[in-house]
Amino acid sequence: MDLFGAARRKIGNAIAGNHEESGQPATIPSSPSASEKGQEAQQGSKLSEAQTLEQTGVIPAPGQTMPWNSSRTPPPVSYDVAMTPEQLKARRIAQIENADIGQSKHVRFFIFLVSCWLFIGPPWYVVLTTSEVGWALSRRSFTWGDQTSVNFYAGALFIELGMMFSTFFLAYLRQMQADQEGRNRLVNRAVRGLTGVWFALAAISAYGQFYYLFNASTVAPDRFHVVFVASRVIAFTVVDFATAFYLSRIQSTLDELMETGRKKAKYHRDMAQVDVEVLQKQAEADMTVEQARNDMEDKRRKNEIANRVITTMAEAGLRVIEAKFQSPTPELPPSNTNGTTIVEQDAQTPSSKDQTP
Repeated sequence: MDLFGAARRKIGNAIAGNHEESGQPATIPSSPSASEKGQEAQQGSKLSEAQTLEQTGVIPAPGQTMPWNSSRTPPPVSYDVAMTPEQLKARRIAQIENADIGQSKHVRFFIFLVSCWLFIGPPWYVVLTTSEVGWALSRRSFTWGDQTSVNFYAGALFIELGMMFSTFFLAYLRQMQADQEGRNRLVNRAVRGLTGVWFALAAISAYGQFYYLFNASTVAPDRFHVVFVASRVIAFTVVDFATAFYLSRIQSTLDELMETGRKKAKYHRDMAQVDVEVLQKQAEADMTVEQARNDMEDKRRKNEIANRVITTMAEAGLRVIEAKFQSPTPELPPSNTNGTTIVEQDAQTPSSKDQTP
């Protein structure tokens, strides 16, 4: 019974919003009256779009500092379409004011070196670790004519390339997660999965480096030698990690912001053009279907008219033929016993005028 009671209490706490656990009595919210609903609807209609975005946490309210490091709070995402002209102006001013315009030559030089290092560092890491692992496994240098050497070095290159690509995409997804934290669960899941893959590949690569350095060194192995080799391997892996995850996040300049703005404007224009083309194609398709329907209707009407004309002419011809065959025959005058008719007898009998001299 105690178990059932505890379960009922947990369910009640969950339904009541855990008020009992916080020390507050669980209260059942009363249903709002009609007047309260009307007031809430009026207040909701009065809220502007900017206030709605502020309440949802997309845009911070004036004087409010949003803890973007919190996993429950979404990061500041700039929705140009949903922002008012005042907000767009404020964002533009903030971008210009916060941009590092007055960079010294020293800063620009090192940023240039870091940009070059981002291109050179990962392939360099792959080449070095591949050569180390290939030598440690085959005990010979790489030569195209030696198939065994090619197999060992190609296998090492396959693993190191997989680690380099995993590192790049993990860093890329971590940056997306920082920009869209709490919004895309698929990105978070991919980040966790690739993090595990990266640590596994990093451990394998570190072990290969340690084995190579420990066996290739001519110094007599002792405790300090082992620590030195291990620290060198750790430093090598940490440098690769820092290059991918930290040095690549360079602050955007105004030129990059303007280029991003141009791209966004181009995308908006192109998408609007695509929408117009879609509407035009839909209208043309509707007109084609309507024209086909009209043509079919005209053909049907013409066929009906032709059938009516043929039927009418056939009926008229039949009526004429029936009238011709059904007309009465002329009656002959009555005849005498000798076979001559009365008319003929009258013609043969001379009249009284003819008989007189």
